[in-house]
Amino acid sequence: MSMMRRELVTDGHELLGKQMKKPLRKDSISAWVFAIVFLVFAACSKDGSFEGDGTLTDNGVLSATDRYVLDVGEVELTKNGSYRYSFRGLPAENFVIGLEIEGADQRRECIRASLGNVEIGLRLSDVNKGMGIFVVEGKLKEWTFSRRRGEKRVFVYHRSGPRTAFDADPESTYELEVRVSKVAGTVGCDVAQIVAKSGGWK
Repeated sequence: MSMMRRELVTDGHELLGKQMKKPLRKDSISAWVFAIVFLVFAACSKDGSFEGDGTLTDNGVLSATDRYVLDVGEVELTKNGSYRYSFRGLPAENFVIGLEIEGADQRRECIRASLGNVEIGLRLSDVNKGMGIFVVEGKLKEWTFSRRRGEKRVFVYHRSGPRTAFDADPESTYELEVRVSKVAGTVGCDVAQIVAKSGGWK
């Protein structure tokens, strides 16, 4: 009797071992890969709740930085002028607004020297609450220049004194005014994008 029981137990362990060693089916692996790719692709998309000037892009939950990027519009850096934008439906994140200038490596002298004395003014207001959020104005050379390794774009923002940053309220409508002045002698670096960036897992 005990011998039969040992044989049954031994057989049961052998059966369990065989089940545990059974490899995953190819179709199961394919299904998992497809699901992951679909989720990443679905996350990297335009945000459907956003309304107004510009384009809001959600780069997905896997983004280390700059998950949300709002490309508000283009401004000319060789002409004095004023621009006004309005938008609503931003995610509840802390956004930093600045200028994004293309071609940082090959046009470094253009950005630092030629644009240095150009004055930029940014004014952001919350229309729903009837209040101003920040007003920043000064020479571009006094602002912070940021560029990630390998990128050809420079992000220029103000972080000392009044910062060009704010905590977005999804229910609020925002008005952004941009002023470009004192462009005499500015050549090259014709345009910049007004961009707001936020989010990421870092």
